[in-house]
Amino acid sequence: MNFIFRYSKLLVIGLFFLGFFVVQSFYPTASCSMFFSFSNVALGLKYDRVFAGGGVAEKDELLYYLQRQNDYVIGHESAHSKAFGQWAGGVKYYYYAVDGRKYAVAGCATHKLGIPLEVKYKAFLAPMEPSRPDKISAKFFLAAIHAGELRFSKASAALWDALKETFVFVGPTLLVIISLALSVFALFRMFT
Repeated sequence: MNFIFRYSKLLVIGLFFLGFFVVQSFYPTASCSMFFSFSNVALGLKYDRVFAGGGVAEKDELLYYLQRQNDYVIGHESAHSKAFGQWAGGVKYYYYAVDGRKYAVAGCATHKLGIPLEVKYKAFLAPMEPSRPDKISAKFFLAAIHAGELRFSKASAALWDALKETFVFVGPTLLVIISLALSVFALFRMFT
């Protein structure tokens, strides 16, 4: 039992990376899940309200925004897909449709199984302006690359940086999940 406590930090890092590799191996678009969240549904509802009750100027402004967003999303995801190279799997988009036209408001460039971490890292930073989720995912891949090269101090520093950035991005939701996990751990410790 002392072994576990003595090497607990290394074990936690190892378990994290094991989970990370399993998720990324069997579900290559796991890092894209942020794009297909309830926030996109909320955006759609907001757009619907503008088209239902807004004036002509508001509708024209929203159509102009949607066209710019469509161009940005397609260019952004194309950059990811191009950087994946031979590992590219395709691009999925979340569309908002109005007046018989679809506008891509979010997207996800997928990849094939077995993609090297270095390729994923570079692909997430490929767009001219990587999004915040792209930068966070790249930090996790960098941590995994360092761990794979057995540079554990760099891996733990990169992991800590990625977790801090994730917490700032996800915030209260992550705090609730961590609190629940700690509560379950505390209950488990009480009965063992």
